[in-house]
Amino acid sequence: MSNPAGYRNDIDFSDMRHFADGPPYALFDQLRERAPVSWSDAPAAWPAAEGSGYWNLVCAADIAEVMRDSERFSSWRGGITIPSYAVGSLESVRAMMIGKDPPEHTAQRKVVMTAFTQRQMTELEGSVRENVRKVINEVIETGHCDFVAAISGPLPMSMVADLLGVPEDDRADLFRWTDAIVGFNDPDSPMSPADALAQASDYMVKLDAERQREPRDDLVTVIGQAEVDGHRLSAEDRAGLFIQLFAAGVDTTRATLALGMEALIRHPEQRRKLIDRPDLIPAAVEEINRWVSVVLYMKRTATRDTEIGGQRVREGDAIVCWQAAANRDPAFIPDPYRFDVERRGCSHMAFGGGGRHICLGSSLARLELRLAIEQVLRRMPDMALDGPVLRTPANWLQNIKSMPVRFTPGRRE
Repeated sequence: MSNPAGYRNDIDFSDMRHFADGPPYALFDQLRERAPVSWSDAPAAWPAAEGSGYWNLVCAADIAEVMRDSERFSSWRGGITIPSYAVGSLESVRAMMIGKDPPEHTAQRKVVMTAFTQRQMTELEGSVRENVRKVINEVIETGHCDFVAAISGPLPMSMVADLLGVPEDDRADLFRWTDAIVGFNDPDSPMSPADALAQASDYMVKLDAERQREPRDDLVTVIGQAEVDGHRLSAEDRAGLFIQLFAAGVDTTRATLALGMEALIRHPEQRRKLIDRPDLIPAAVEEINRWVSVVLYMKRTATRDTEIGGQRVREGDAIVCWQAAANRDPAFIPDPYRFDVERRGCSHMAFGGGGRHICLGSSLARLELRLAIEQVLRRMPDMALDGPVLRTPANWLQNIKSMPVRFTPGRRE
């Protein structure tokens, strides 16, 4: 691929030890000062097909330029992770919407985007509020729980499964597959990402066949009936859409809500502001998304010789856009290491750097976070950590396994 002329750092960002405590912001800051566009050599264990390494972008402006230009920078060509097979084969990633370029990406996005309009979110608000009430009721009388297992996990799972039309009895499988796909580097995972993708694909074939016989008002029916240029989506593309919707829709909100509550616990003065003034919660949701930065990066591949931030990049070079670094870039966010729920006009890249791949489910995620934080602060205002927050070190999506909390017991509602 490339033997680049440019600043070479000595950092192997595929080494999960850098991510033991979350995003390595200190490393990102150092690179931003020394060389905002820097090269990492590929580890010796990577196959030759992965190329000789990858460029790292840590400035928000450079990341936005790449993420918004799908002609120069492709998701399909080299996948979206380092290495390209981190969450399954390159072919399996290309079957998902997130791994496609226009016009295929545009056509698939149109298939499902009507489920995430602002009008749909207004109609869903009552359902989300009821699901939040239910998950809190399950633990409110005990005075303690694992926040991930009891609240931040079940809430997005119930919402995404409802939208897709997945029966209650099958939802535990969605959890297992999601954990295996996003926790691909978890040594305790009982399932590989490849096995999870295969099982989820088989399940979609079964569910799709049921909807062909008996259509319902759900996304599986919409995906199964959709046509692009007069042709039904292939079985691989239907499965890819299904997998992306449940895996991305569940895990990112699960981790953001858990780590957002951790941030509020560790910044009690900020939590008190939200308790006293719930009208600040919508703005706080944006600050939490920025602060947490669940999606650490997305990868693109240069489709031609070009330039980024003054650095020459060759066709075929891999480019890693560190969105977590952008969310601490002082040129993008004033005083980025201050957690401030009253931050005005909080720009962030938690849902992507703009362009065609901006997160499809961001409106649902915002709705879930807003209503969950609102009810947790009202019903569990003194929530405190009751043990360590356990995470699997991860360089792509933050993976939160457990967050024990305690609170004054309350009544069911």
